[in-house]
Formats: sequence, structure tokens, C-alpha cells
Amino acid sequence: MTYEVKKGKHSFRSGLCLPKIRKRPSILTYEVILSGSAIYVLDNEDQLDWNKGGGYSFDLFTNHKNSFMWAWRYNIEKAVFEVTHYVHDGDKIHKGDNSFLSVPAGQKFIIDVTIQKDKYLFWMQSGNNLVENVVYHNSKQGNIVREINPWFGGNRPAPTDLSFWMKKFVK
Repeated sequence: MTYEVKKGKHSFRSGLCLPKIRKRPSILTYEVILSGSAIYVLDNEDQLDWNKGGGYSFDLFTNHKNSFMWAWRYNIEKAVFEVTHYVHDGDKIHKGDNSFLSVPAGQKFIIDVTIQKDKYLFWMQSGNNLVENVVYHNSKQGNIVREINPWFGGNRPAPTDLSFWMKKFVK
């Protein structure tokens, strides 16, 4: 499925989106292609902000307390996308600023997320490159989750129309 965000917006969904509530998954797999249509340039440190590719929240009303996502950003200097984890654990944020997968534009990559009681296991692969991140957390996990849709940026909206392709498998 192709996800698109319009210039000046954050959400990769248009119109009213009802929350998708489901039973807690044990494994998520994402196949993703960030092509040239996902490249963006911001004029300051906001270029280092992580865009969220999707995930799940154990809190039905906020993504900022008990959630896990995969995240991406474009590295202008290296001309590659960087892909990693992004986890909200109460008031703490765990993100892979120092442990990420570098992916050239247009190359498919795979992200597997295994959800365990006290940790998330992120496995990211593109070609022969593999990055594994284990994120321990103290958050309580219930049996119900709310899906988190892709989101551009931290505080800055998309500087231009952007899109990427993603297919999700839930177990």
C-alpha cells in the first residue's frame, strides 16, 4: 500500500481515520520501500527528527506513553534513509539514534518486531545488512492495542508531498 503525506501536513492518511483496535499481536513484519518520493530536506536540526512508519499503542488515547513504532529519516550527507525503533515507555523515549539500518532509496527492507512482556525485539534487514535492537521497557501491556499510522516529523510538517510503500503482516 502506498502511504502519502501532503506538504504542510504530518499524517500519511487523509480525512477522518477511525482508530483500528485489535488484539495484541506477538510479531509484526513490515516490508517497506522508501523511494525518491520519500526524500525530503529541512533546513536545520529537524532533519534529524524521526518520522514514524507505524506501530501500536497499548494506550487507546495517546501514542506518547506506552507504544512501539519503527522510524525513519533521510540523511542528506550520506544520501541514505536511516531506519530504527521508536518506543514510548512512560515518560521515556527509546530511539535508535546510534543503532539504525542505512538503506539506499528504492531498496526494499524488512522490519520484524517481536513483542514480549518486558522488551521489544527489532530486527531490520536490507540486502546483507542487518541491525538488531532490543528495547527493554517497564510499561504494562494489555491484550488490546491501537494501530499507529505513519507520521511525518517531530514538530515540523512535511516540506513537500511525500510517499512510500509498505506492506504489514500481523501475527
